[in-house]
Amino acid sequence: MAEVLEDYLAYFTGSPLLLLHVIEVAKVMHAVWGIEKDTGEPAALITAYRPDTRLWSDDFRTRKP
Repeated sequence: MAEVLEDYLAYFTGSPLLLLHVIEVAKVMHAVWGIEKDTGEPAALITAYRPDTRLWSDDFRTRKP
């Protein structure tokens, strides 16, 4: 399962998306996927990481202030 958290529409070459991926219970990953402007595919994985609990809300969907 993946959920779009942020859509970087102003990105000059396309529209990278930050997705929340639920891997197992209590294990999540954030992944940024890039899709070339004016296309629907292919998508390229830009980065993936386990979100830091100090920087993200308890559900990992929003950044803490």
